[in-house]
Order: sequence, then structure tokens, then C-alpha cells
Amino acid sequence: MRDNLIDPGFFSGDNSWGGAASDRAQNEAIRDLNAELSSARRRLNSELKHIRGTLEQRIDRISASFDAFVELSDVRERLSLFTPYARVRYRVLALLDGADRDLPEPARADEPDYWLAPCARGLRALLDGDTAGAQRHFFDGAELDPLRAGVFALLASAVKAPESAPALAEWILPGVLPELPGEQAAYQRAVLLLAVEGRLGEAATGRALAVCAERLRADGGAEAAAEQVFLGADRDLKAPAPPKGVEPEGALGEVLAAARRLAAIRARLEEAGGAPAPSPPSEGEDESGSDPAVPAELAEADRVLRLLVAEGGRPEAELLRRAAQLRAVVESGGSAGSETPVASWKDIVGSASEEVRGICSEAGPSPARSAFTRRLLAAELRAAAEACARQALAPLPDRAVVRHQGGRVDIGPQGADPEDLAAGERRAAEAYQGAGGSRALPITIACGGAIFAVGALLSGEMSLWAFAVGGFLVGGLLHLSENKKRDEARSSAEAEGARFRAKVEESASAWRDHLARAEETRSRAAGDIDAVRRLLASG
Repeated sequence: MRDNLIDPGFFSGDNSWGGAASDRAQNEAIRDLNAELSSARRRLNSELKHIRGTLEQRIDRISASFDAFVELSDVRERLSLFTPYARVRYRVLALLDGADRDLPEPARADEPDYWLAPCARGLRALLDGDTAGAQRHFFDGAELDPLRAGVFALLASAVKAPESAPALAEWILPGVLPELPGEQAAYQRAVLLLAVEGRLGEAATGRALAVCAERLRADGGAEAAAEQVFLGADRDLKAPAPPKGVEPEGALGEVLAAARRLAAIRARLEEAGGAPAPSPPSEGEDESGSDPAVPAELAEADRVLRLLVAEGGRPEAELLRRAAQLRAVVESGGSAGSETPVASWKDIVGSASEEVRGICSEAGPSPARSAFTRRLLAAELRAAAEACARQALAPLPDRAVVRHQGGRVDIGPQGADPEDLAAGERRAAEAYQGAGGSRALPITIACGGAIFAVGALLSGEMSLWAFAVGGFLVGGLLHLSENKKRDEARSSAEAEGARFRAKVEESASAWRDHLARAEETRSRAAGDIDAVRRLLASG
């Protein structure tokens, strides 16, 4: 880009040397300023574009938030028609939070035709320890909506009155969980987990066993579930490796892996026991559940319970759902979409078969889950354990091969094979053959000295005696040196043979120790399979 600056020539402007240099310096400064201005202009344009885009996004979000707020105001106005429904929900949530124990009961004439109204009285009765009264109220709610009232009764009793849950589940659970569908809803998963953990009583656990077994049979997943139990039991187990350099002649690793796997599944099954009793109230918390804190194992049940309550009655349910969507838009400052799905107690949470397999193969399961797995998959676990036992009780290979420095030696229970060991020693010593000194060179030099001596005798030339004596001396010294090299090579060959023997004997000793430990592991497999049979037969 031209800057329209004229550099001073020899015959223009101040033609002195100082004047020309000053003009050039000014032009360079002006060019630098132009470059800085251009860079600042580009940076400013980029920032303006970013600010313009950010402002547009903010305006869009503010607009979306404002539109949602306006619509939310309209929805709330329409919801005001259903104030009696809201009062019931408020009271139930307060009871769940332990904050409404002293409020008077509302007059029944003022209650809407809403399944949650009698269930609220049932919850109050549960908190007061009146299980029979709670059953009557829940029955009234079931006449209005059997499913919702049943789910509420099961979840609320498990969370707030665990001592009353088994009695309620005995007549409610068959209607709430008649079967386990292929894709289960959130409430079905929550109820199933409560039954598996034994929090709804033995009858509910039996019901859970029946529906889970039916689902696994329908999907053909019982064998896969049993395999997952085995994989979960031995996920951190590794069969001991044979000694370094030793190659067993047989499937020793597979036998040991099967034995360890069998021991792991026995340990997992022995963890099974009765379902833990509900934890007693902690200090500062009364038995009625006035402390709103919920144990971690009941968090999912509490979440689904509150979603069920928040759903509202049939006349207002759609308005409540829309209000929740609009509230999310407002609270997010317009970034959330106005059609974002709202969490529901009926949301599909995944495959029922996968859930059952996950329960059975969970790492570190509770005693109740271990007992449930043992009862659910007794036949499949026994078949898999028997197959594992057959592999674990197979004869151990007692022979192996040691490879060292290119040699191969067979070893057995009595040690290394003598012929292979001797051949290996010879092979190790052969590496030093020819490494000793040469015999020919000293003899050749000595012969040369003799020739010079004969020449000196025949010719009488005294100078030849010097060569003769030198030849004899050099030959003798070389002979001594070569003998020393031969002795060193012989010693090295013997040492290498000894090292080969020591290495093989060390490997043979390690192999015998490894076999002894393997035999101990294998011998325990018979007791393990007997224990597994007994545990699975006990149900």
C-alpha cells in the first residue's frame, strides 16, 4: 500500500547529509504510525463485530426470557383456578419435608376430586404410626387413580415410614408392578430397587423375583446375567504367572483362573444375607421423619415421589408442565429452550433387562442384593459354577520347559532332565571353544629361531645368534601367553556351564513351588463348588 511519502533525493529538499537523514527518519515514523493505526482499526472492527454479536444474543435471550415471563404470568393466572389442588400438593410436600405436622386437617368438603387429597391423609396417618388408617386413606385415593395412589403409597412409606412399608406393599405392589416391561419407567425402577433391597418386605422381594425372572426369560438374558455376575466377581483377579523363563506344557493358567474365579463367586454368594433393617433415626431426628434429610439409598425413591406430587391433578397437569418449562427459560436468562422436556415420574429410564443385570453384577453389592441375585439366578449360576469347577479340577500339568541361552531343558516334579541339562551345559561351554591361545604361532617363531641357530653354526656368523635367541625368547613368551589364554577359556566355559545348571535348577525349584501353590488353589476348588451348591440350594 502506497503511503504517498516522497523520500528525499540527492537534488531535492535539504541536500545536506543531516537534512536527508532527518527526512527519512520522519517518513519511517509516519509509516510506523500508519501501521499501528491500521492494526488498531482492524482490532476495533473485530471487537465491534463481537460486541454486536454478543448484544444480539443477549437481546435474543432477554426477549425469550421476557416472552416466557409473560406467558408464565398467563399460565399462573390460569393455574389460580386450581388453588385447592395446589394446597394439597403444598401440604404433601410439607409433610415430606417434616414441616407441616401441626397444621390442622383441611375440611373434606373443601378438597378437590384429586387422588392426592386422600393420600395426603394417608401420609399423615403413616407419620402418626396409624398403618390401618393409612391403608383406608390410600384405598380412597386408589379409587380415584389406582396407579398414582399405589406408587405414592409405596414410595412415601419407604421414605417416611419404613416400618409400615411391608404391610402396604403386600396388597399394593401387584397392581403397581404386575410385570416388568422391556423399557421401564422411573417409578417402576424406583419400586423395583426398593423391593430388591428388601425395604418393602419379603412378599415384595418375592414379587420382584417373579417379574425379573419373567423379563429375563422373555429376553433370553438369564445366562448373560449369570456371566456378568461371574465377571463382576473376578474382575480384579489374575491367575498367578509361572516363573520367568518357564513354559508349562498344558493349560495351567486356565485351571488356576477357573479355581480363583470359583473362589470369588463363592465369596460373593456368601455375602448374601437378609435385607438390612431400616436405619434408626439419628440423634436429633424423631421417628416420624421430621428431619428432611433422606438417606442416599432412598434418594431415587424420594426424587420420583416428589415428581409424582409435582405432576398435579389431571385438569392442571398440562399447565404445570408448561409452567415448569417457562420457569426454566426465565431462570436460565433465556438460554434454555421453551420446549425442553420436563422430568416426570413416568420417564423411560432404560432397558429392564439391563437394569436387572446391573443389579446382579454390581460391584460391592449390599447383602440384600447378593441374596436377590442368588435367588434369581440360582439355576444359571449353578450351571456356570459347575462348568468352572470342571475346568478348575482338571489335572495340573506337571512338566514344563526352561529356555536359557538358546538351550531347552525339560523339567518335571523331580527336577530337570539330566540329559537335557548335560546337553545344555555342553552347549553353553561350546561358546568358549576356540577362544584360547594359538599353539602354532609360538612353535613357528621357535622354529625360526632354530633355523637361525643352525645357520649361525654352519656359517659362523655371530649376528645370526641374536636372531636365534630372539626367536627362542619370543616363542617362549608367546607359548606362556597362549597357555594362559587357554586356561582362562577353559575356566570361563566351566563357569558358564555351572551358571546354566544353576539357572535351570533355580527355575526347576521355582516351578516345583509354583506347582505346590497351584495344587493348593486347585484343592480348594472342590470345597468351593460344594459351598456354591449349598448356598444356591438354600435359596
